[in-house]
Amino acid sequence: MSEGEILYCQLNEIHERGESLDAFLARALGVADSRGARRFVLDLRHNGGGDGDCNRPIVRALLRSRFDERGRLFVITSRRTFSAAQMLISDLERWTFPIFVGEPSASRWNHYGDSELLVLPNHRITVRVSTLWWQWDPRDTRQWIEVELPAPLTVDAYRTGHDPALEAIAAFQDMTRSPEQPGVPRFVP
Repeated sequence: MSEGEILYCQLNEIHERGESLDAFLARALGVADSRGARRFVLDLRHNGGGDGDCNRPIVRALLRSRFDERGRLFVITSRRTFSAAQMLISDLERWTFPIFVGEPSASRWNHYGDSELLVLPNHRITVRVSTLWWQWDPRDTRQWIEVELPAPLTVDAYRTGHDPALEAIAAFQDMTRSPEQPGVPRFVP
């Protein structure tokens, strides 16, 4: 795949500060369309969460885009993809046709979240404690969302300036179906 055929979009937090997520995704997908990108990459490797209620505009924008088919939408995850970002990849897996790349996520669809600060009374140490159990589907007992294209970031790759996940996406050729034929999500409750 030649350079310029992939649009890379990194989202490090699920929050609306300033620009709405609707506007942000519309702008990113508009750039992808104007540049003729064949693949859209959503990088969630450094996303530890935020507000899961903000995920709907992200899913909706990708679902309506021309990238919602197998081999065109890639989502990079890691052991730091957690909380609201975990909810996002679970929703993307359920409603769109992404190919997950990188490392398995740090959590599962059903998980504890909504942390609050707690000051321990004797030592005055501040910790975060999850306060809610988010259960979307009791049948999904996986410990994490697995990746289809494993591409962990190694020390050597970091030192030499290589990104194994982006390299795996650039080299990806789906041998199971034609690009026009959408895939099937791995878990649909």
